[in-house]
Amino acid sequence: MLFKAILNILKPSLNSLILSAVLAFICIGGVIQTYAFIDNVPGIPKPPLYDELSYFNLWFPWILFAFPLHVIGGILGLQGLMGLFPEIAEGLKLPVGSIVYAYIISSWTVFCWDI
Repeated sequence: MLFKAILNILKPSLNSLILSAVLAFICIGGVIQTYAFIDNVPGIPKPPLYDELSYFNLWFPWILFAFPLHVIGGILGLQGLMGLFPEIAEGLKLPVGSIVYAYIISSWTVFCWDI
């Protein structure tokens, strides 16, 4: 019964996919903008789309959005999983956890608000 309810919530719809895409853009853009904190380290090249995304402020919204995920991951000791994620550029990993979290949050939002 609970499994069917969870599947019903996570079932893709147009609205949840659009919201998930927006949140995933914020997550990926936030990771790319993290380069601003390491741009003076020699040997680490600028990630793709860094200059194009510099017009948007995505880092802080990504940090606020993913904060619960990072707290839970820290409590459970899941930082070691970062090594398994693919790289966007040298030193920057794809935020797989944040993207999955974005899909779950968007599905839950669409389900609760019935939009």
